[in-house]
Amino acid sequence: MFDELMIHSERLTAKSGTDVALDIRLPWYRSLPLSCVERLEFTVDGAAVPPEKTVLLSDGVPYPAEKLRELSETQWFVLDTKQAVLTLDAPLTPGTHEVALAMQLRVPYRDTNYGVPGIEETYIQFASCRRMLTV
Repeated sequence: MFDELMIHSERLTAKSGTDVALDIRLPWYRSLPLSCVERLEFTVDGAAVPPEKTVLLSDGVPYPAEKLRELSETQWFVLDTKQAVLTLDAPLTPGTHEVALAMQLRVPYRDTNYGVPGIEETYIQFASCRRMLTV
């Protein structure tokens, strides 16, 4: 829905070692629990960053990407920007790099069965964004 707004950074911030950080936004028009983020996948210059090497900072608390589905009590408010920290295989050289983000959301409150009782259906939203960011 708001795919082009997911990567909210103008640059990649080099952290310690091979870690880089960027700001991301929720590609949906309402707040969701972090457990609704079923996939959070990044590539940097075409190389996939494994979920176990991706951390989402929410209010300063680090959450590994592969554990987001367990966080039903932690909200991602629609106007909040979160920081994603990616651990790469090697440090990035200064300059411009292509960063892509793919996010899959499970939206629990969207009525896709048009009010017909007894029909359980989950709405899945897939969004992707690609930007050139500078280190």
